[in-house]
Amino acid sequence: MNSVDDQAMSVDFNGEASIDAGGPYRETLTNFVREMECGVLPLIIKTTNNKTNHGDNRDCFVVNPTSVTPTHQQLFKFMGVLIAYAFRSKSCLPFNLAPVFWKQIMGDRLVENDLKSIDTYMWQMFQDLRKNAKKIKSESEFEAIVDQNFTYQENGKEMPLCEGGLVKKVNQSNMEEFISLVCEKRFAEGL
Repeated sequence: MNSVDDQAMSVDFNGEASIDAGGPYRETLTNFVREMECGVLPLIIKTTNNKTNHGDNRDCFVVNPTSVTPTHQQLFKFMGVLIAYAFRSKSCLPFNLAPVFWKQIMGDRLVENDLKSIDTYMWQMFQDLRKNAKKIKSESEFEAIVDQNFTYQENGKEMPLCEGGLVKKVNQSNMEEFISLVCEKRFAEGL
């Protein structure tokens, strides 16, 4: 493959008099992406910012953390091949994947602001925690106001972020650890 017009396959639409000089081929690639983005395949989902209609990248998608079966893994492999082919052949695929997806593909380290780009509400919660920590002088008052354990919601269930997380309270001295563990959890699930 040397040019944008090189193709990995030939496309013929049954019942149509199309000649595959690029049009049907490109339409097929576009349809692959459309199917993934419309939810027919459970590989990618809209960002949290889309669901809450708040923040940046509301039109973007992230990897679906619940897609973990062997069948899903095969589908992800095909998606990877499709993306690799697009890079190699310089074919344009209209994927609307969040910047954090590409950052992870590149092996770049994700930071808290990356979370903001797909889940602004959670990022704002961290900012509020820090603001309250500065205002409130007493640990016990902070714990009473914040009332948060080292837990994370996963499929409607309260899950510990660390050993003993179900009973470990977030306080002023361990707040940054809590924030770091939440970010780590979100990044590990593929965002």
